Amino acid sequence: MPEFRVSRPDPAEVRARLASDRFLLVDVELPEEGLAGEAPQEAPAEEESVADALGLDFDGLDWFGRAQEQPRAEYLGDWSGVVAPVVRGDRITHVHVLVTERFLILVRRGQGDHVRGFLERLSRQDADDTVAVLFFLLGETLGTFRRAAVQALLEAEAIEDDMFDERRPEQLYRLTLLRRRSAQLHHFLRPFLDVTDEVLTRRMLSPAFPEGRRRLAQEFQTRGRLVLADIESLK
Repeated sequence: MPEFRVSRPDPAEVRARLASDRFLLVDVELPEEGLAGEAPQEAPAEEESVADALGLDFDGLDWFGRAQEQPRAEYLGDWSGVVAPVVRGDRITHVHVLVTERFLILVRRGQGDHVRGFLERLSRQDADDTVAVLFFLLGETLGTFRRAAVQALLEAEAIEDDMFDERRPEQLYRLTLLRRRSAQLHHFLRPFLDVTDEVLTRRMLSPAFPEGRRRLAQEFQTRGRLVLADIESLK
């Protein structure tokens, strides 16, 4: 398991640990971003990027930690990165993850009970490397969508059952809101699954792709399709 976890870390301390620790997980909390669907707000020009603050010497990380970033999945040899949507009550936010063989850095905006819960569950898992931790985290993000979809589906079914006895305007209004919720979930999850499928499928075509990671990738793809089907069943 990761030997080190820190929220709101001191950048100098993290840079030192990144240079010396064998297996490291860092949890970075940034200021809250706007509600999902709001117009993007430009970051201040003088704001230092997360990659620069942590001394990450990789090209192409200008997106890492940036507010209002779109879903992303990248594999560039030495590192992999994702921007994954997460359901938080009525809101949908994004977490940014960067993983190498030695460390995993998670960047989130605002206080996150969902992340603390993830870290608690992670401590009970048999995840012995950073890639296994990454797939566990991706599975957790899918879980937030599945729970939201199932909750909406059960409520819709209960309303439809009641409508057999008596149809009221507020029932139709609530069904409309639930279908909008389904559309919102679909809007955020489908692009993320598309970009991750593209990267994972390309990686699995390589005969050098380790079998254990191939299994994790296939399990994630299967679970993603099932969650998307749950969401689409509410339309």
